[in-house]
Order: sequence, then structure tokens, then C-alpha cells
Amino acid sequence: MFKKFADNVSYSFTNFGRKLKDTKNLPAFLRKIIARFLLGIVKYLLIICIAFVFVYPFLYMIITSFKSPSDLADPTVSWIPTAIWKDNYTVAIRGLQYWQGLKNSAIVTLLSTVGHVFSASLAGYGLARYRFKGRSILLVLLVLAIIVPPQVISIPNYILYANLRLLTSYLPIVLPTFFGMGLKGGVFIFIFRQFYTGIPSELEEAARVDGCGPVSTFLRVIVPMSKAPFLVSIVLSIVWHWTDTYESVLYIRERTKMVVIARLPELFSILNSEAQTETEIQNQLIYNEAVVMAATFLVVLPVMIVYFILQRQFTQGIERSGIVG
Repeated sequence: MFKKFADNVSYSFTNFGRKLKDTKNLPAFLRKIIARFLLGIVKYLLIICIAFVFVYPFLYMIITSFKSPSDLADPTVSWIPTAIWKDNYTVAIRGLQYWQGLKNSAIVTLLSTVGHVFSASLAGYGLARYRFKGRSILLVLLVLAIIVPPQVISIPNYILYANLRLLTSYLPIVLPTFFGMGLKGGVFIFIFRQFYTGIPSELEEAARVDGCGPVSTFLRVIVPMSKAPFLVSIVLSIVWHWTDTYESVLYIRERTKMVVIARLPELFSILNSEAQTETEIQNQLIYNEAVVMAATFLVVLPVMIVYFILQRQFTQGIERSGIVG
């Protein structure tokens, strides 16, 4: 491998020297090199600027979460705190009731993810492979489920779940996912449909010749090949349900069942209030910007861990699932 690399470098220098000796084409060659160099600089500067837009809020959140009250009051302290103030995370954990909220978020997210993957894989396979009356209507409804905001149907859904007496549980969030709906359920069906459309039908015909029925063909032939859409759907479902503040606030009414992200607005409201109560001060739950940033980081930390573990597989799954572009 090193020999091949050395040969390529040697060839490049030799070719470059040969073109420099050719005085006839030297000006055009130099202009081409300079143009490529300037284009590369512009391209990387543009990439750095775009990346900074996404990275800046994350860096600000982490750095601010470690600032002491004196650093927050000092205008000269911007990016580098004078000391690491870990008490912000202690106060944030107590204010969020973090461990209870973390357990509730994990229950809702895992059950919803299982429901999305189960229903979307079956619905996507049916829309991709079978021809039946009303199929085009279902595809139109699928597109509408993707583009119509969930807030539009929130009132009918709330009335329905209230009449069914389901507002005291997680069922209003979890139950629709097992029927292909729920939070962005149409997106997951579309992902699976796009992937299954690209699978050659000869594989299923060969399975039928071997005696497999529709169910066994799907489980033994199609599912083992569907690692990409399954992984993409799992990661997206986990991220979207973990960070969702709309359905969790709308349907979950009991404080003991609230997910962890639903408690963040309470900290922000206390931070923006004129004065905190004596009970909060006595309990040392004094909220400032650093505590709120620490709480925000604690909320997004589990999702970040999942993404960093599955980052490479997730990127490959996006490329193979047929939703690029």
C-alpha cells in the first residue's frame, strides 16, 4: 500500500515538473492551478461558515452550562469560564426530576419506535409490491400524512382520546404508531416503500417457488435485506420522539408521567420570571442561564450518544434507502 502511494506521489511530481518545463502551455497550466486553489479556498470557507451556524448553538450551550454565577455576571467572560462550575448540573437534575423523566422518555420513545418500525415496514411493503383497488388513494393519503402538520388534527385527536379516557396514559402517543400513524408516521412508510421498490421481484418469485407464502417471504427474504430502512427509521423515530414537545405536553397530563423534555419550559419560565419563590431559594434551586443550558444539554445527551454510536450505519442507511435527493 505504501509503495503504491509513493508511486502516485512520484508520478504527480514528475507530471507537474514536466508541465512546468513546457513553456508553451505554462501560463494556461498556472492559471488552472491558481483557479483550482482559489475555488478550493472558497469551497472550504463556505463549508466552515455553514458548519459554524450549526455548531455555534451547541458550543454555546456546553460552555455556558459550566459557567459560575460570577462568570455569567462578568461581561468579559465569553467563551472560556474562569472555573468549571459543576453545581449547575446538580441543580438542573433536581429541577428536571431528571431520572424519573428519563425513564418516562425512554418508555415512550422505545414503544413508539417499535410501533413505527413494525407498521411502516408492513405498510411500505404492501404499497411497493401489491396492486389493489384504492392503492393510488392510499398513496395520496400517505403524502398528505407527511405534509399536513399534526397541529391541524390535534383538536379531533384530543377529543377522541378524551372520550376513550386515554389521556392518563402514554397510549395517545404510542398507540397510533402501531397503525402507521403517530408522529411523522407517513415518513417511515415512505422510507420503506422507496427501499422495497428497488428490490428485484425475482427474489420473491424464487421464494414462492420454494414454497414460501407472503408472510414467510417477507420475514425470511425481505426483512434480512432491509437493514438500511430499519436503521434509518429507528434513529429518526428515537430522535423525533425524544425531542418532541408537542404531543407529550398535549396528551400527558400527570406530572409523574411527564417526559424529561416537557419539563424544560418550566425552567425557562422560572428563569424569565421577575423573582423566584422562597421555597426554591431555600431548596437551592436557583435557576440562571447556566442551569438552563445544563438542563438542555442533559435532555439532548442520550440522543447524541445514540447518534454517535450509529452515525456511520445511519449515513449508509440514508444512501441505501432510496430517499436521497
